[in-house]
Amino acid sequence: MNPTPSLATIYLIILAVFILGFLVNWYRNRTTMAAYKRIGFRAAIIFVIFELLLLAITRSQFFIEVNVLVVVATLGVGILRVWAVVNNGIFFSNQLGIRSFPLLAPRLGLSAVPAETPVVIPAAVVVEDSGPEPLLAATTPAYASEAPTVSVLATAPEASVPLVPPSIPWPRYWLTIAGLALAAVAYSAVLFLIAHPQIGLFARDLVSSDVQVLTPLTLVIILEFAFVEELIFRLGIQNYLGTKLINKRYGYAGAIVLTAVLWTLGHVGSLDPDWVKLAQVFPLGLALGWLYRKYGIESTVLVHGLFNVVGALVLSPLYLG
Repeated sequence: MNPTPSLATIYLIILAVFILGFLVNWYRNRTTMAAYKRIGFRAAIIFVIFELLLLAITRSQFFIEVNVLVVVATLGVGILRVWAVVNNGIFFSNQLGIRSFPLLAPRLGLSAVPAETPVVIPAAVVVEDSGPEPLLAATTPAYASEAPTVSVLATAPEASVPLVPPSIPWPRYWLTIAGLALAAVAYSAVLFLIAHPQIGLFARDLVSSDVQVLTPLTLVIILEFAFVEELIFRLGIQNYLGTKLINKRYGYAGAIVLTAVLWTLGHVGSLDPDWVKLAQVFPLGLALGWLYRKYGIESTVLVHGLFNVVGALVLSPLYLG
């Protein structure tokens, strides 16, 4: 029996539960999240642009095969999903003291606090460890204006923690993005040369028959995947799990691992055998999780998008040729 359909179903159910949970959490915290709604709408607009590009490219066959009402309903669900994920992602990131949009902060109205300004946070959120420094040893909010207190810690003693400077070392930033994306492509190439995978049934329709050409349709699809997946997994799910695991043994690192596992599960069926795709994607998921913690969501979208584009050009001949 092929386990791929079952795994795909489990993945979709888990993802739906998270999205519904985000909507419920937004309703419960809508007053706080009102400050983020414009950011959610802007992300939703980008999603709509991707969808309109897809419709423009496939218009000759799309409207013949799919009812217009189905298209509108699907688009509406997608907009709501992106909007809810972004609002919740910023909300959870602020609870953890992680800068969600460090590059776009000024344009989005996420004012950073000066580096010398101390920020008071619940002491219970600070993780003490006598061994090596954990991934999230102390939370250090980057935006004082949007750092809501976690209700379950409201009665905890308070401690003053110096704010980490929000400045980003630009050469290192771009080198990290390019290095991670190219390293992921190189690792994938070696893996594919060893395992000789074939394209899976779920991905066959998305790939051009000419492996040397990156078609407009394929380009739009893989860039939209990079954008939406990073919002859902790294911004939304990873930070939600981070708020639940921050006081546990593995802290935010545990959230990175669990998110990478779920993201990997979403790629079943794209290559045959499945284990090749899982072995390819899981390490990248860990790297993207770490990158979000360090440089925010813009960096993970850039790495994911660059990996998808370069990978489509370099890796496609290895499983299509």
